[in-house]
Parts: sequence; structure tokens; C-alpha cells
Amino acid sequence: MKSVFLFVALMLTAGFAHAEPKQVNLCFNNYPPYVVGDEDGASSHAEGIKVNIARAVFKELKIPVNISILPFARCLSMVESGAMDGALPLSKNDDREKFMAFSHAANPQHFVFIYKKSRFPKGVSWKTYDDISSLKLGINLGSFIDKKMESAFTSVSPIERPRDIETMITMLEKERYDLGAMDKLVAQYMIRKYNLVGVLDVSEQVISDSRVFFGISRKSEAMKLLPAINKILDRMNLDGTMIKLIKEKQAGIEKNKSKE
Repeated sequence: MKSVFLFVALMLTAGFAHAEPKQVNLCFNNYPPYVVGDEDGASSHAEGIKVNIARAVFKELKIPVNISILPFARCLSMVESGAMDGALPLSKNDDREKFMAFSHAANPQHFVFIYKKSRFPKGVSWKTYDDISSLKLGINLGSFIDKKMESAFTSVSPIERPRDIETMITMLEKERYDLGAMDKLVAQYMIRKYNLVGVLDVSEQVISDSRVFFGISRKSEAMKLLPAINKILDRMNLDGTMIKLIKEKQAGIEKNKSKE
């Protein structure tokens, strides 16, 4: 009889061990228009493209998702420790893959240079990165854009790593940097937010096109959700839902631009 009770107890324990999480906690930094909100850890005011993607995915999974907006380094540290289940879609790299398992592709991102128009009245273009690598470049702390581009600039002088996008915009306006490298939608959003239309602009030529991915902590039970998350993301990319979310935000940005 004891052996029967022991068997039942073990089976119940195994069942609980493989249960899916009742809530998933994700984080990211303030990164408009992808993630918008104060970096105070609150989730109720979080908005943006990546936020909407996460809510759509977990609504379909019927699992509540809590999104905390935090400084980027703190977010990654909490994902690494398991205090957070994961991060909103971000770039892959070898260091992150040590403590994160990545989903299939979420939203695409297009990276460009941002510059002061009075410094480059004809815009910024290049055949190879060696053509522009003597310029002083800023890339937001924690961002990974393009290895070839970054290597070309680093071979001449260190890349500046401002702590946030606002600092980069200020440094470009004051001509402390020659160029900044960032996502195109982010650059356009920030130019309009700070009333710098006509002062700052973005390169027509693209540095790189890439996809970003949900990063799930290897210490989290949310790892069990990855197959289901991947299935939803694949469908969103195939049926146009992903592009629709981005275009709606892009339309909002362009609408604001036309009013200025």
C-alpha cells in the first residue's frame, strides 16, 4: 500500500513539475516605438510594437503576461538569474544564448545611420564602411547592429556607447558624434519627439535588416511554452499580422510628421 501511495505522489509531483506557468513575466527597456513607458518596472502603462506582439501571443496561449519596463542591463540580469521569465524580442548573440533560449523570428527591424543635416547636407551613403569609418559613431548601450559595420569603425576608433537613446540624440545635435546607428523607426520617433525634424535625419541606405526574437530564461518554466510561442509567431509572420502591427505604428508616425 505504501508503494502505491508513493507511486501516486511521484506521479503528482511529476505532473506539477511539468505544469505550464500561470503567468509569464517579461521585461525590456524604454525603446520607443517598440516599447514605450517609464523604466520603473510598472506594466500597466507599457505600450509599443513589441508589447503588442507579446500581448497577442500570450492572449492566444491564454496565459497572462506581465511586462516590466526596466533599464536594459537590469532586465538582462534578471532574465539571467531567472527572476524574469524572459525579454521582449531582441537580437541574438553568443553571450545571451548562454542564459536565454530564443524563439522563432518575431518582428523585423531595419537599422540606419542618424545624423545632423547641417553636417551632411547631401545625406550619408557609402560603398564600403571604410568610406565612413573615420567618423565618430555612437551605438546605444546593449545594441548589436552589424558585426561588419562595427568592426570597420572600431578599427579606427572606439564606438561610443551612450546609456540611452535620448543621450545619443543630444550628442548628435551637439555634434559630439558624427553618426548614430539605430533602428529606423526608433530614429524617426525620436526625431519627432524632440522636435528635430529638419535638424536630424536618417540615411536612406540601410545598414542591415534583421529579425529579433523572444528571449526566454533557461531557468524559467516558460521554456516549456517555446514550441507554442514559435507556432504563433510563424503564423503571425505568414498571415501578415506581424507586418500589420508595424505598419499601424509607422502610419501613426508618418501622420504626426505630416502635421509638423
